Amino acid sequence: MNIVLEYNLLIDTNLVSGYNISTSFGELANLKHSWRLRRSNGGIADMASHYDEDDSDNIAVGRETWEIVFQDVLEKSPEFAEGLARVLFSLRRVTERGPEGIAESSNSLREGIEFAYLYTDAHRAALELFLLYIGGHLEVPDEPHRLIVEAVARGTLNAKRSLERGRKKQARKSKS
Repeated sequence: MNIVLEYNLLIDTNLVSGYNISTSFGELANLKHSWRLRRSNGGIADMASHYDEDDSDNIAVGRETWEIVFQDVLEKSPEFAEGLARVLFSLRRVTERGPEGIAESSNSLREGIEFAYLYTDAHRAALELFLLYIGGHLEVPDEPHRLIVEAVARGTLNAKRSLERGRKKQARKSKS
C-alpha cells in the first residue's frame, strides 16, 4: 500500500473563456489549493477510485447536459458509449498531469470539436452554400467568404465584450 499526497488546484471558471485554457497558472488570480493524504495502490486503478468522490459543485458540464446531449445515442449504441467513456477517461488522465496535460487536453478537445463539426447541420449548410458559390448561383453579398468573415468579426467582438464583462465582474468580486 502507498500513501499519496494529493494536490488539488481549483480554477475559478469565470476566469477561463472560450476554447483555450491558460496553462500559465500564475496569470490566474483566483486559485484555490488543497492537500490531503489518502491510501493508494497507484496507477489507473487509483484514478478510477476517485469516481466515488462527490465534487458536483466543481464541474463545467453537469449530468443534465450530458443526458440531454448524449442519452439517445448512448441508449442505442453501447459501443459508442464505451468509446466516449474511453476518450473522456483519456482526457481526464492527461489533464491530471498538470499544465502540460491541460494544454494537451485542450488541443485534443479542439480536435474533437473540429471532427464533430463535419457532422453538423452548420457544416452541411456551409457546404451547400459553397457549392452554390462555385456554381455561380450567388450574388456578391451572399458569397461564403464574405458572410463568414463578417459573422466571425461580429462573434469575435461579442466574445471580447463578454470576456471584458467577466473580468469586470471578477474584479468586483475580488474587491468584496
